[in-house]
Amino acid sequence: MRSNDISAIGWQLRYPRTSASRTNGQRPRATAFIVAALLAAGAPFSASAADAPSQSSQSNQAATADGNGLHHSYAEWPCVQHKQPVLTAAQVWDGPPVAAEGAPSNDDAIRKMVQVVITRRIPMEDVEKALKSFSESYPETKRDAKLTELFAAVLDAINKRRSVILDGIERFQERQVARSKKLEEESTALAALQKKAEADPSLTSDLLDAQQRYDWDARVFQERQQNIPVACEVPVLIEQRLFAASQAIRNLMSN
Repeated sequence: MRSNDISAIGWQLRYPRTSASRTNGQRPRATAFIVAALLAAGAPFSASAADAPSQSSQSNQAATADGNGLHHSYAEWPCVQHKQPVLTAAQVWDGPPVAAEGAPSNDDAIRKMVQVVITRRIPMEDVEKALKSFSESYPETKRDAKLTELFAAVLDAINKRRSVILDGIERFQERQVARSKKLEEESTALAALQKKAEADPSLTSDLLDAQQRYDWDARVFQERQQNIPVACEVPVLIEQRLFAASQAIRNLMSN
């Protein structure tokens, strides 16, 4: 990449190509790797981070425009999909009332079941079998209440896990924005050095070194930019898992 290619980078930051994740047929295998990379780029998963998903949404709501008229929330959120900080029961649940964003359970059996439900590598057909066994372990008089408590715990766990993913995507994008600014600075310096080298051939070696550094940084930027559409699909997959789980739980209830 040469210095005159830098103008395309700002556009790429705002509109990453969603088709990039589908071109090589490796999206399912790549997803787990990208999530791991995003989490490594961001803060490690902790109880305090998981218990405060609203902080991220508040910071987004408080976003302001920068000097170029670009709203910060667009710079921080690179996905084509609209950012929805929290999933609510009203979106997927038509059963008995539960806390809007879910609630953890103190029941060890429910806690174990939650991990089965939210682990996406476990096929839903296996989850449905486990849910059936879980349901049948309770008498009919308690079954609906326990299944409702299970759904609330699943929603709570998914929201916490999803919040970490969203924060990781934003931190990844922040680093891309920083790389973009660095490339712009390198581009300006490279253009100036090119003019000086035309008048002073002794600067040719310095020019080649500067061009190589720029090309390397641009390559790193482009490769990481191609990962963003894959990462952006992860919250969608989590939402789909929640919907499927809520339906499976609901189907086992009598009321």
